[in-house]
Amino acid sequence: MGVAKIRRNICPDSSVFQKTQAGERPEAKKSIRKRYLTMNSVIILLIVSVSMWGVQRLHIPAESILTNDAPMVLGFLILAAFFGGKLTSRLNLPRITGYILVGLVCGPWILKFVTQPHLEKLTLIDELALALIAFTAGAELNLSHLKKQIRSISLIILMQAIITFSLVSIAIYFSRPLIAVLADQPIKVVWGFCCIIAVICIAKSPAETIAVIVETRAKGKMTDTVLGITVVKDVIVIILFTIALSTIKSMINPGETLSFSSLTHLSIEIISSIIAGLGFGGLIILYFKYVRQEALIFILGFVFFITEISHQLHLEFLLTCITTGFVVQTFSKYGHDFLETVEKGSLPVYLVFFSIAGATLNLPVLYDLWHIAVIIVATRILSVYLGTYSGARLAGDDHNIRHFAWAGFIGQAGVSLGFAIIIQDQLPGIGETIKNIVIATIVLNLMLGPALFKWALQKSGEAAPNPSVINHRRDSRAPSTDSQPHNSE
Repeated sequence: MGVAKIRRNICPDSSVFQKTQAGERPEAKKSIRKRYLTMNSVIILLIVSVSMWGVQRLHIPAESILTNDAPMVLGFLILAAFFGGKLTSRLNLPRITGYILVGLVCGPWILKFVTQPHLEKLTLIDELALALIAFTAGAELNLSHLKKQIRSISLIILMQAIITFSLVSIAIYFSRPLIAVLADQPIKVVWGFCCIIAVICIAKSPAETIAVIVETRAKGKMTDTVLGITVVKDVIVIILFTIALSTIKSMINPGETLSFSSLTHLSIEIISSIIAGLGFGGLIILYFKYVRQEALIFILGFVFFITEISHQLHLEFLLTCITTGFVVQTFSKYGHDFLETVEKGSLPVYLVFFSIAGATLNLPVLYDLWHIAVIIVATRILSVYLGTYSGARLAGDDHNIRHFAWAGFIGQAGVSLGFAIIIQDQLPGIGETIKNIVIATIVLNLMLGPALFKWALQKSGEAAPNPSVINHRRDSRAPSTDSQPHNSE
């Protein structure tokens, strides 16, 4: 009785959830329910945040806090990100936007619930999340669809790369008065500076693409095209970056010549990663064929095995996992079961991964470089739109791909950040400035990308009308008739 009274005090009209009165409009009932659930999310988010604030202000020695409270921070991120995602979902924004915002607000620059030592201890979650995301990306790649769309994918990637590289390079060149480090540099160094950032702007984060597709349960030609381009472009950008970095090093350092040994080494890494992915995919197929018990536990454990092997053999981790997922989906009847198992374990991992991504965003860097960051981001969005539209038009694609697919290529995160760190190490002097500019643009792209992509999926009609939570999506591919449903019990 007391609970019912409290519920009536919070939402006097909550009785509409129990029964519908005569003459009541469904729209009014839906609106009241939405407000009620939104208020619930806000209240719980506040309770969790205040609890965290109180615990951190107990008189505990600083050393003890840094060494012992990582599990508490992990639990806080899971709860806060979950309800933050529900809140942004009520606002018709992607859930991962809520996860990122929670990490940003609770990170080292604002509320400081999550500090740098915490982030260092939670790096294992990053690898687990990236592996699950890459598994999903590979398993979502349908070979028959790719064959039909090879012309479209190739032309869009080509036009995006040419237009983005050209326009972003020119925009940075004419904005060089805003970049102090370029004041006394020779023209070839300035152009090298512009070109390396332009190459990074071609990159796209697979993580956000997969997360939004899974959340919205999107399926259709545009979704398949965006996913295929994202995966293929990831490999192409790594190659372009290696070439660009070698070129700019030879331009900045007179004694250093353009070396093709790095390209040879990269080619070996890529081929080795694909071969390893074929082997790992085969092992997963054998497991589903002969064992099938507790598949989620097996997949999670297998991720750490792949992670360690990739580090030891210097493989491209994402490419290895994408190939693994692709092999299971394409060369076996267990693709549906595999994808369903991966998505069952994805929600808590996504919560922590994207909230950590938000916490790592460097707000002071964005504040110092927001002028040039806004110019680059605006130019990049325009370039992506023009590249996607022109490539789709040349390929004869439909209206949705020409006008909405561009929104699926805005977000940036892991790959671009990795490039920025490499540049800082390889280009002393201007490398740190390039890294800071890239981080500033990542902050903006990370906030804009998921929301724009969700909007595009809804406008194109490929998003499900009432998507369920992120880990309850069901793949459109039905399992084989001779395949038994996966049982995780």
